[in-house]
Formats: sequence, structure tokens, C-alpha cells
Amino acid sequence: MVFASRLLQTAALPLITTTPLRAYALALTAHLVDTARAAAKAHLAHTLAHEVCPPELEDLSVGAYHRLIAYRAKCSAALRTKCKWPEAKGAPSVLGMSELGEWTWFACRACVKHRGSDWSCRKLYCGCAAPWFQTFWDGLLMALCMTPHQDTLDKLESRLLYRLYEGAGGCSTCKAVVVEQIGMLMIVLKQAVDAVVSEVILSVL
Repeated sequence: MVFASRLLQTAALPLITTTPLRAYALALTAHLVDTARAAAKAHLAHTLAHEVCPPELEDLSVGAYHRLIAYRAKCSAALRTKCKWPEAKGAPSVLGMSELGEWTWFACRACVKHRGSDWSCRKLYCGCAAPWFQTFWDGLLMALCMTPHQDTLDKLESRLLYRLYEGAGGCSTCKAVVVEQIGMLMIVLKQAVDAVVSEVILSVL
């Protein structure tokens, strides 16, 4: 039994990065909890609609697959909660963006429109963002909820960066720094997304 488990673990580990769903199935077959959790986390980077079901999945119980789906839903919910834009509550600590003065989409006097009638919006860094950045953030959150994994940011970066550059095109101040700042932001976000997802524990058994 121990020998068989070692063989399955040897087979499952390389598959975590390539076909995590297959690695998950193999790991559960051998009761390899840590390997199953690592595979489930890697699987978050894949869209369910485009996932090819490996034959090993047929050997799993409905409950085991349901727990995998529930784990994804919990990770999405955790990111949705962390990424929800706080309105009229002072400076937001949305994932890694707590130092508002560092980011042009918060600090630019030309782009950021403050809520003049709101008492919490009477200081420079109140959490209001440039409309072009808010659009970017909404798209980012939607993508992360579908595939709640830090690799999602790598796939989106070039496409969203172009949209951001176009959105900030009317402001010379923002356009001069937006590419560099988004690169910095992505580094912060990848670490933050991984930290949020790592707090969610897959119920294996």
C-alpha cells in the first residue's frame, strides 16, 4: 500500500502544473492530502468550461468533485470580499493598495472626481479612483472570480494594460506613469491574491 501511494505521488506531482485535475484525482486515490490540496490550488488557474476531464476523474466520488468545486467557489468569494471597492469609508486597503499616494489613479487631481457632498471625501486620498481605473478594476475582479489564481493576472496584464493606457490617454500626468505603476501593482496583487487563496483550505475528506 505504501509503495503504491509513493508511485501515485511520483506520478501526480509533475502533473500539478500541467494537468492539475488529473493530479488531484491521482492524489485522492492514494489519500495524499497535501498533494491533492496543491493540485486543487493549481486547478484554480484553469477555467472549468474549458477543462478536459481526465479518465482518472471517473474513479472519484461525486463528493470529492463537489468539494473541489466548493473550494473554487470559496476562493472566488474570498477574493470578491477582499477586492470589493469600499465607498465613502475613507482610504481603502484593497488587497495591497493601502498607500494611496503612490498610485496616480488615486492621486491625480485631474482624473479623480471626489464626492463633494460626502464628509468622508474631503481629503485628497479618500479612496475615490479615476473612472478608467475603476473600469479596469471591475474587469480584473470579474476575471479573478472566474479563475481565482495569481496566474490570472499574468494572462490579463498585457490586454488590460493596453486598455488602461488608452483610458488614461486624456491625462498626460497619468499616461506618463501608468505603465510603470501597473507593473508595480501587478507584483503586489499577485502576492495578495496568493495570500487570500492560501487562507482557504480544501476539505479533502
